[in-house]
Amino acid sequence: MENKKFNGKPREVADEMAQSIPTNFQEAFSKVVKAGMKVMFSDETHELMIEQLSQEGDVGQIAGESIAGLMLLLYQKSNQTMPIEVIIPSGVYLLGEAADFIEKVTKVEMTPDIIATATQVMMEQIATKFGVDPSKLLAAAEQAKGVQ
Repeated sequence: MENKKFNGKPREVADEMAQSIPTNFQEAFSKVVKAGMKVMFSDETHELMIEQLSQEGDVGQIAGESIAGLMLLLYQKSNQTMPIEVIIPSGVYLLGEAADFIEKVTKVEMTPDIIATATQVMMEQIATKFGVDPSKLLAAAEQAKGVQ
């Protein structure tokens, strides 16, 4: 997969993703993002998130793997009713939120290269966890964004 270079800060990545969702997927996208934010920032899981994102190693790799795991959890919690078209866009949004959080609580600057690596890792991990060809998952995500 090709590394997409993001311009701007993590918060902008999340906002850009939210704005790119077509009307017919906005409700599902919003529900997934809300559930993901609840898991990431609830009292029960917040410390675990900090611990996971504070591990030694490649920040992009860790963030990508963490968000991929979160997306699998959300899909399972939805009784596998989450539309596949919103998995990657929701993951990218939540990755932007996580990256913004990382910058606020650590001294790590989430550069465009780190975010691109995290996004690539997340997509590859999601494809593996869901047993889907990465190109099909990416095509579904692009369909959800309205890209032909």
